[in-house]
This record gives sequence, C-alpha cells and structure tokens, in this order.
Amino acid sequence: MAKKFVLSRNYFTNFNPILVRKLTNKRVRWIIKQLNRGTPIKEIAAVMRVTPRRIYQIQRQYRETNVIPILKQARRKLKPIDPKTQEPTP
Repeated sequence: MAKKFVLSRNYFTNFNPILVRKLTNKRVRWIIKQLNRGTPIKEIAAVMRVTPRRIYQIQRQYRETNVIPILKQARRKLKPIDPKTQEPTP
C-alpha cells in the first residue's frame, strides 16, 4: 500500500513566480487598510501578486506594534573612498 501525502494549498499559488512584485510602503499601507476592512487574505495576495504568507507577516507586524510596517531600502553598503583614488591625476 502506497503512502498518502497531504499537500498544502499555501505553497501552490495561482500565479507565476516570475510575476511576483516587490512591495512598496504605499502598497503596505493599502494592504493594512484592506485587512482592516475584512478583505480575505487570498484576495489581497492575488491583487498585490505576493504570497499569502507575506500578507500574514505584514498583518502580524502591524498587530504587534500597532504601526504600519516601513520597508527597508535594500541597497549595497557604501565603501569609503580611498584618499589616493580621490585625488585628481595630473
């Protein structure tokens, strides 16, 4: 007799992972407004093209702090300029 496996619907989304969007602070505020109105999480995730898990994370952060989460600016760390390279060459 073969083993039966149970698959979760959370990991199988209806959209292509290539089309997943990055969130902005404006979109996070919109998500919080929709959660307060009672919109289903799956519907919000589909509109924003993110996973339902990400919506749950935002919701949890908002409930714990009661402040709308602000996203970090992802960028490379700046390296200090070497004084030798900073001087103009003759």
